[in-house]
Amino acid sequence: ELTEETMFERLVSMRNKTPAKEIEKAYANGQHIGKEILDKTFPSLYLATEMQLSVARIEEITNSAELVMGVRPEIIYIDYIGLIESHGTSRYDSVSKAAEDPEVTLFDAKDSGSIENSSSLLLGAWRNSENAALMHIKVLKQTRGQCGKEIVCDFNGETLTISQRAGDY
Repeated sequence: ELTEETMFERLVSMRNKTPAKEIEKAYANGQHIGKEILDKTFPSLYLATEMQLSVARIEEITNSAELVMGVRPEIIYIDYIGLIESHGTSRYDSVSKAAEDPEVTLFDAKDSGSIENSSSLLLGAWRNSENAALMHIKVLKQTRGQCGKEIVCDFNGETLTISQRAGDY
């Protein structure tokens, strides 16, 4: 869904706590900030910006990433699961509905088929409907630990950072 440039701006923004628009402006002015920091921080980062991926294509990309990086990816982050291509309307409708719902549950993730089944850790994240500066994160599935824990975090939309709320431990 996002271009490589936009993903780069977001990652550098998160890492440097700098608004993405400032990073874009710096690059437009010929200043190449962030690449070295990003390469150090995420030495095994592999971005795939294709849209309308099928589960089979996600597996192909994962295998390609392993060949390029020399290690099997430990985390696969899917920005918007509702955009995963599906041939059956009921599963697609279920996943799309889950992706649009402000609060995600494990029941919603079940409709994502092999993605949920093969995950050892599955987190749900959604923005607070009354306060856009808050984000809820909930452990939906964890094969080696407790499920159901939900925390409320601070969300900075300018730098796309999620941080622990003061006093929450």
